[in-house]
Amino acid sequence: MDTLKIIVLLIPLISIQSKSIKMKESIRISQLPPAANSDLDDRMQIPILTRNGKTKRAEWGSVKSQASCEVMCGSLFVPSAQVQTLNSSPIELIEAQGAGKAVVLLDAEVRLEYTAPAYSLGTLLLVSGGAVGVYQAICNDILFATGDTFSTFEMLQGQDLGNVDQNQPIYLMSNIANPLNGNSDITIYYRYKIIEI
Repeated sequence: MDTLKIIVLLIPLISIQSKSIKMKESIRISQLPPAANSDLDDRMQIPILTRNGKTKRAEWGSVKSQASCEVMCGSLFVPSAQVQTLNSSPIELIEAQGAGKAVVLLDAEVRLEYTAPAYSLGTLLLVSGGAVGVYQAICNDILFATGDTFSTFEMLQGQDLGNVDQNQPIYLMSNIANPLNGNSDITIYYRYKIIEI
């Protein structure tokens, strides 16, 4: 008799727990609170739906590494003394990624904080894919500015030799020669992705 009472008492409890589990499984993503940037790191756990229709747990870092690509961004302040040597001493923006991987520039912008005098030699700013002549982007006229200026780089189409190569860094440089006489600092902003080739 006592055993029967225990079984009868447990049945509603099992039913309640079962309903609770079902409610958790049917929650909508829109019902969850939004994640803050501080919540996002490679160790966070996310649900994934496998090919056979099962829901499993995975780490964001693992999922991200399996994705086609990740867009990254960077910026670099370049004082006038370095601007004046951009042809003879290009500045590395993005390091080489190793054999079988290439860096592809997606876009770039540059801000010039004007201090007289303006740069006097007719030279252009370039983002180069590792070697001279392998240019990915060009900014035609910002070094001639006589006031604070913000400008975009124009992305260049690869010619017969191409402008993306594996295991090559990305440089900021000037074409033809070093800019002369100018006294303005610049800041470059850029977005890029790494691809396997």
